[in-house]
Amino acid sequence: MALFGLRILCLCIHLSFTMHSLASAVADGGGVDSNSCPCKDQSHCNFIDVGERQEVLGFSTHPGRWMYYDWSKITTIAVFRNRDNIWDEDTWNMLCLAHSKQVRVVIMGFYDVFNLSNPDLVSSWIQDMLVLAEKYRADGINIDIEEPILKGSKDNELLVSLVQQTRQAFHSRFPHSQVTFDVAWSTDCVDNRCYDAAGLADASDFLVLMSYDEQGQIFPPQKCLAGANSGLQQTIDGINTYLSKGISSRKLVLGQPWYGYDYTCILSPEDQALDVPEAERKPLKVCHMRKVPYQGAPCSDAAGVQKEYAWVMRMLRENSTDGSHWDEASQSPYYDYHDNAGRRHQVWYDNPASLVLKYELIQKMNLRGVAFWGTDFLDYEGKEPGKAEAKVMWDVIDVSLNVS
Repeated sequence: MALFGLRILCLCIHLSFTMHSLASAVADGGGVDSNSCPCKDQSHCNFIDVGERQEVLGFSTHPGRWMYYDWSKITTIAVFRNRDNIWDEDTWNMLCLAHSKQVRVVIMGFYDVFNLSNPDLVSSWIQDMLVLAEKYRADGINIDIEEPILKGSKDNELLVSLVQQTRQAFHSRFPHSQVTFDVAWSTDCVDNRCYDAAGLADASDFLVLMSYDEQGQIFPPQKCLAGANSGLQQTIDGINTYLSKGISSRKLVLGQPWYGYDYTCILSPEDQALDVPEAERKPLKVCHMRKVPYQGAPCSDAAGVQKEYAWVMRMLRENSTDGSHWDEASQSPYYDYHDNAGRRHQVWYDNPASLVLKYELIQKMNLRGVAFWGTDFLDYEGKEPGKAEAKVMWDVIDVSLNVS
């Protein structure tokens, strides 16, 4: 992510602002009573009442970092702090500020696909989600179910029904709420998730395409090599699989990664067969990785380790072998480094230069908007140049989406 040859617009807020500057919006101190409004301005506990707009959705995973967001760009925050949807005072503070900026805050929804055929459990889960949304003044729910469902399974129909019932219940209780569903980068049974994409699009307000982890399944004749997390053409091809099913482009929000993968490289099969000493091996740009099977594929990105953008950039500056390289095929950056044991690693990631190429698809393909996993993965609180790198990640949203 070191290629910053982009036109940058000014941030409307500085990433260095403090809690003191937010005092007029956040909750009163001394603990939070969820039965009453904890916001200093009581109107900030009201549900957000806005119509359809271009979405910029962020997933919040870490406490405290919301203070550094550019709130002029966000439309929705999905709180992914813990699977039990337990909010602490920090989360309430974030909601108070978000609502003061007309930004929706939604809870996360997980449901076990093994229980889709139990209508009582489905009904109970929906009621539980409604109770949580009302308790937390949340503006809807983002449903994230990533378990396999095979083609022809009755569970596909039941999953659509779950989402449809959830949306109907939320819209009935909270007329301006938002019910969304996260889907894989392609409809082609990625990770054996052979979901009914068209049915889910109809059942929800919109789908969030998780256009990352695109190396989750590597099948022959592809070699088991480290590669792009979210390649441009692969992302375009994935979007087109949804459009080919008759799904409106306005039902699709493009999810993009603010993280990368760190792969430990191994000897190539040729070197392994010849037992070539390391000193005699020619340095290669490719990184052969160990074969880790996943959902029927002999090789996958499970051989790597997910790393937040802040870590990726710090390693690039301090430990990379020869700086960042650009892969023309995927339009993605990568770099090599060696760990303390002398092992070669290769890191594939996205930076403003690669992200802007995909952000531009929002306008070109008339998509509903963009989402980020995750909004908290930048170096907000570190030293320069980390803060400047975080700023650029927010700035390019304006450049690409024409957000005013």
